Amino acid sequence: MKARDFSDTKVELFRLSNSTGPMTATGVYPQSQPATYIAFQGGGLSPSLSVGADSLSNYSGWYAAWPGAVNLYNRLYIRRSATCSVTNVTPLVRFTPITATQLRAGETRQMPITIQFDCQTGTPATTGVGAFASGIAANQTAMGILVNPANAAAAVAEGVGTAGSGVSYLLSDGYGVDRNVATGVGIQISRPGGATLNLLSTLSGAVAAGNRAGWYPVLDDASAGAVTNGVTSYSKTLTATLRALPGKTVTAGSVSASAQVIIQVQ
Repeated sequence: MKARDFSDTKVELFRLSNSTGPMTATGVYPQSQPATYIAFQGGGLSPSLSVGADSLSNYSGWYAAWPGAVNLYNRLYIRRSATCSVTNVTPLVRFTPITATQLRAGETRQMPITIQFDCQTGTPATTGVGAFASGIAANQTAMGILVNPANAAAAVAEGVGTAGSGVSYLLSDGYGVDRNVATGVGIQISRPGGATLNLLSTLSGAVAAGNRAGWYPVLDDASAGAVTNGVTSYSKTLTATLRALPGKTVTAGSVSASAQVIIQVQ
């Protein structure tokens, strides 16, 4: 039996507005017990396990017949700071057609991307948490645009990775694999003043990895709107530009890719 034959497991963490749990501090998650297990049953293994059983009280077969687990111990850092959440993003960016010849000549296509988000900026929204701060240092809130792993790997292979873990272009799904996909072309994201942004390739790694990883202060270029119960609404507009990759040969084809806007306390 191989690991790929094991059942999938997933741990999902979410914030509760009210909780009587014991964890109220900032720091590394200290609970040593795993959050999920994989257990074998049959042939005398784990004979008393049943569907829906709680490992707190039913641990038949543990530990010899429980070969897998997901453990958050010393792997999760909890920060209790005021932060922000994305409320809306331009769902689809469609560029007008452009030929390979035009791209080779330096022509581009541009479209706006509008991001709307809410931040905990005052009471009562900030009650019980650290003060809100926009930035890329520890305990500050940053925004980044996360590309899918395959797209990030293609970007690194084309030489458009950064000195950190980020990438400077979003390449198409199927880049370098699907012959119907254009090569030598990618999408850059830029701020209103024209400065280009690096893009996230991962959410793990060093804390406060900064611009090289694709993190930027969440309030950069943002305009404030209404304030309700200590929550301020913000909006910012970035620009997506389809252009030829530097030093690469452009071939004709389609370009289709997706990315996620991420807001995270550093």
